[in-house]
Amino acid sequence: MNIKIKKLYICKIMEFTASQIASLINGRIIGDENRAITGVSPIEKGEEGHLSFISQEKFVHFLENTPCSVLVVSEKFIQENKDYSPTLIAVDDAYLSFQILLNMYQEMKGKKLE
Repeated sequence: MNIKIKKLYICKIMEFTASQIASLINGRIIGDENRAITGVSPIEKGEEGHLSFISQEKFVHFLENTPCSVLVVSEKFIQENKDYSPTLIAVDDAYLSFQILLNMYQEMKGKKLE
């Protein structure tokens, strides 16, 4: 039971900025580079303060109406000179980039528990 509490606590105290996330995946920031992220969520169930991604055209409409604070987005779906509510991190392959981030996050969580 203590392990679950520790995991939950660590998940809640980890915080990253859009700039830090972009530097990990060589992304280009569109929006507020200091926007804070405290969790991740599926794009369909996005939350303020969370990170998600868009790698397929069927999810592009979420660019304009997600509560997520930061989105990792495949470059081909971004329209230049358009204002987006979430901060975007433009990459070549959003799916691959998001997987890299999740793997790094899991590694950090594991190291914090030891």
